[in-house]
Amino acid sequence: TLVLTIYFLASLPAIKEVIYTLAPASRRARSRYLADEIFRGVSGYITGMFMIVAVASGCSFIFMNIIGLGAYSLALSFIVALFCFIPLVGSSLAMLAVALVGFATSPTIGVATIIYFLIYQQFDAYILYPTVMKRTVKVPGALVVLSALIGGILLGVIGALIAIPTTAALLLLYREVVQPHLDAS
Repeated sequence: TLVLTIYFLASLPAIKEVIYTLAPASRRARSRYLADEIFRGVSGYITGMFMIVAVASGCSFIFMNIIGLGAYSLALSFIVALFCFIPLVGSSLAMLAVALVGFATSPTIGVATIIYFLIYQQFDAYILYPTVMKRTVKVPGALVVLSALIGGILLGVIGALIAIPTTAALLLLYREVVQPHLDAS
């Protein structure tokens, strides 16, 4: 997978050029611009996800060192990071994983872990995630939450993963194609 990913990234400009030639020559420049903007939105989403995951794993690492799970904090922070890539349910799965270790250590630590993650989930869902996605993908915060919920409901985890880049692409197409056409009419 790693080799294929590196090969794909290295040949991405050539792949994009082949895709651009599928558009009629008279509209190729406009198609190239729209496709580049969509690619920029997707890369912004990926950058935003890495920022959100870094904050989640960093905060949980600090919390675990404070609460008394310092011996497991690095491994558990890595697990939190992996789970946080999954929108909507990832932070709950991370909470369960860390809480199991917390309860195995002490019931007090387990309860404190659940309380921490419940508070962090609220911060993540309503402040951090919409703010980061608004800046990196340029999708309004309310649409970030709404599109992630709708994508998750309709298509599960995959839907939640593709919801925000899809929303960004649809907003771009609306602003650049539909709105000018409506204004001209």
